[in-house]
Order: sequence, then C-alpha cells, then structure tokens
Amino acid sequence: MKFQLILLSIALTACGSQEMKTTTVTIKSNQPKVYFQPENSLGYNQIETADTTLTLDIDIPAYYSIMGGNAQKTVYVAPGSTTNIEVNDSGITITGDLSAENEFANANRYLCRTPDSIEIYSPKWVDYQTAEVARLSQMLEESGLDRDFIDTHKLYYLQTFLNQRLNGPRLDNLFGSSKSSLSENYYDFLDSLRFNNPKLLSQPKWFEIVNGALSQMESHAFIPVDNENYMSIYADRIDDGNLKSKYLIRLLDLVLKSGYTNDFTNQVEKIRPMIIPADTAALSALVDSCAKLRELETPVARGKQIPEFTANTLSGKEYSISDFKGKLTVIDFWYTGCIPCKAEVPYFEKLAKELDGKDVQFISVSLDTGDELIAEWKKVMKAKPADSRVLGLNLPDGFNSDLLPKLQINKVPRIMLIDKEGKIIDSYAKRPSDPKLKQQIEALL
Repeated sequence: MKFQLILLSIALTACGSQEMKTTTVTIKSNQPKVYFQPENSLGYNQIETADTTLTLDIDIPAYYSIMGGNAQKTVYVAPGSTTNIEVNDSGITITGDLSAENEFANANRYLCRTPDSIEIYSPKWVDYQTAEVARLSQMLEESGLDRDFIDTHKLYYLQTFLNQRLNGPRLDNLFGSSKSSLSENYYDFLDSLRFNNPKLLSQPKWFEIVNGALSQMESHAFIPVDNENYMSIYADRIDDGNLKSKYLIRLLDLVLKSGYTNDFTNQVEKIRPMIIPADTAALSALVDSCAKLRELETPVARGKQIPEFTANTLSGKEYSISDFKGKLTVIDFWYTGCIPCKAEVPYFEKLAKELDGKDVQFISVSLDTGDELIAEWKKVMKAKPADSRVLGLNLPDGFNSDLLPKLQINKVPRIMLIDKEGKIIDSYAKRPSDPKLKQQIEALL
C-alpha cells in the first residue's frame, strides 16, 4: 500500500473543530518530580503538588506526556473528558473517560523503529514503515474504541511517519555522524500531496509536518519558487480553510522570529483574505510586532550603507568590505560551533558555483575567536573544495567586534545582501538552503 493512499484515506474522515468544553486532568503522585505537558512542547511543566487538577483549554483532541519516576506515557484527551492519572513507585496509571483509548495508545506505540537489516530512508524502509502504519491503523479499526479517537490516532501514527520521513534526513545530516543517502524518488510522494484534514491540528507536530512538506515541495520543484507569492503558493496546497488559516498564522510568526520583516510586509496583505475570523486577533498582534521590529531594524534597513569593516583570510590577507564595491555581495556570518551554520555551508558553496561568472561575490565571515575556535575555523577552511567560489574570512574579535551590534547580529547564521554601492539590500536574507535566496540574487543581477 502506498503512503499517499493511506494519507488520502485518512483525509476523507475530516471534520470540523468541536465545541469548547471543560476538560480536566487530575494528577496524584508520590514521586518528587512529575511533569505534564503537551507533546509539542519543548519545555517542562512540573507538577508542584501531590494532588493537582488541571483544566485544559482545548476544543479538539490533544496529546500530552506525563513523566514521573522512571516512567513516561502518552495522555490522549478530548474536549469535555475527565482523566485521572496516578504516578507512584509502580509506574503510571491512566483512568477516566478515555482509559481504554489511553491503554491502546500506550500499548501500541509507533516510533518509526526498523530492523537493523533495513537501511534507514531506503525504499525498503519506506515500505516497512508504510506497512507498520497500515497494521496499527487496522488494529484501531478493530478495537471498538471511540470513533473520534480511532480517526485521530490513525493520523497520529501517520504524522509520526511523515515527520520522520520529512525531517529525519535533515536532522541526521545536521546532528548525525553520517549523512543520509536518499533515493532519487524519495520525495516523489510530495508531488500530489495536499492537506485537507482539519484533524491534523490535533497532532503534536502538525506545523513542522506541513511546513516541512511544503519546503521540500519547493526545493524539489513540485511547487514554484516565488519570492513574491510563496505564502499563497504554500496555502494552495492546504484545502481545509481552518487548517490553512492556522498554518499561515504560524508561518507569519516563524517569519518574524527569523527576522524576515520584509517578507512579512510583502506577504501579509496577500494572505489576509485566507485568515478566518477566529484568527484575526492573532494576525493583528503579528502585524503590530512586525511594525515594532521594523523600527528596531532601521539601522540595517534597505538602502543603509553597510559599516566599514575588515576581515582576514586563512593566510592572513586582509580584505575590507569596500573592496567588493561594484559587485553584488552575499555575506554569510557564522561560526564553527554553530551546527545550523555548518549545515548551510554546502548550500552556500553550491550557490556560489551555480552563479559563478555572474557579477556577485560570496563571502563567509567567521566570528570564531580564541585559539580553539580559530584552529577549528582553519581546519574547515583547509577542507574547502579546491574549486570553491566562496571567499572565507575571519572577523577580528568575532562576537566581541563592534560590527555585530551595528548590524544587529545576535544569532547566526545571518545572510546579508549588499549592492554594488555598499548599501544594504536585505539584512535578513534567506538561508542558502532555501531556493528563494537564489531567485532573489538572480533578480538583482
């Protein structure tokens, strides 16, 4: 059974949001540390007292994690449900309205594990995981449990697989000791993939899945690369209006957190008609936040002259930023201790080669300081391809340089585009792995 067919069959069970009802979770514990939190949370919400009752503000089913002692369990809740959790030396017990559903969820976990004989992300891996999702989904159908739980938990299994399939290779390449080798057709399933199930909003990683899928669609030319209209193009792959609106709000929020205020300003009015009334307050708050950020970014706004600075090559040759006047200049500020920075290096090299011969200069400016980091930077520079088209420089004083506050650099990687006169075009340009950066550069040449 193909993965895409499974996705579509589950999508046919779509239904709207439920009415907001009082949902309670009571936790009793004799353990010193107990944590209860949404599964999509990166933080920890510690339960401070031995007998605690929580009222959850939900209008659709949701997944939580309970951790205490040496045990951890998934907690499935629905609007209006009552759940009782006991944490003691023997482990974690979940009772209440959805006790049978929670028993099934914890007895039939799906973690995308694979036999050692199957190479991860290979076609056999895809087939194995597809079969596992189908097997667990069939068990759900035969369980006799609550229909809403069956539909939601089918999607839970599917989103776990899809999240691993989309984001696993990227994370392995980012943090793993070895690079994932993907087949040529690994992403082909994205060609006709659409999101039309509002139940996806109940899933812990729904935004990461949708955004990851759309990003890969763009990178593999299943959807157009269009700097001016990319949010509308993304939205066109989401059929459900509620899901589309929630996704666009989250995307706008991510854009602001990434510093892409130009993007926000260019896109917000184009997607405003797609925002449902329930999300207009959130949109207004984001618009206000963007206005405040743009005020703060005035020193590095488009048209401002980039401050003069010098940096050195591996051999010690000094370059001034003014040396590159007459060329469009693309600068990548980074340092060797930054894993996301290092992940972008191959993309930066590739982009520079693709635009070789054009009137553009690519520069990587390392912020490494101290003997240890400088030694690591030198090691990276010596390992560069012999045909590299990127000029590698190190900024004296690195993060302690007075240049950084002038350019408002407080995190990296940071990509900047500078015109032929040394004026800023974009102080928060896309990362090299994003195909929209290449399109932006080509439009300027």
